[in-house]
Amino acid sequence: MKKFILHSILTMFILSVFIGCDPNVAKKVLEGDKAAPIITITGDNPASVIPNSTYTDAGATATDDVDGVVTATETSNNVNTAIIGAYAVEYRGCCWQHSNSNQSR
Repeated sequence: MKKFILHSILTMFILSVFIGCDPNVAKKVLEGDKAAPIITITGDNPASVIPNSTYTDAGATATDDVDGVVTATETSNNVNTAIIGAYAVEYRGCCWQHSNSNQSR
């Protein structure tokens, strides 16, 4: 047990001093990233579009408590402006420990 604690402290020191990582972030890296990223939909939600026009979604951002800004990938967009209706554009955010979150417009 003492070896593990010493190893953890040494790893936190290396991450914080030599790599310039915030000690609190270094601690979270050692403990594991258990929280999924938070996805924020950009622009109006819900969005509206003029029929028969081109729809370009405004996108989304994702932030993780350990990794900071991560990619919010559009996973689904079946908007058909020729047919009036409600459509969902879906996003997924993923961090290095593969904690996923999903959000829809």
